[in-house]
Amino acid sequence: MAEAPPNMPPPPAPMPGPATQRQIKKRKSLTYAEKLEVVKQIDGGKSKRAVALTYGINESTIRGIYKMKES
Repeated sequence: MAEAPPNMPPPPAPMPGPATQRQIKKRKSLTYAEKLEVVKQIDGGKSKRAVALTYGINESTIRGIYKMKES
């Protein structure tokens, strides 16, 4: 096997192994009361990002809940 020229960077680190080695996040569903509280907090001036951190869920989920508040 030929050696790489001396000015070449080292090869990249290998990707993580199977899912058993990575942290798998559990699904979290909010109750209707929690969703209502999410909407109230955002209407009260709290940022969607702050609400997402409070509930431990993704900000896009919070945006989806807020978008559907009229339904």
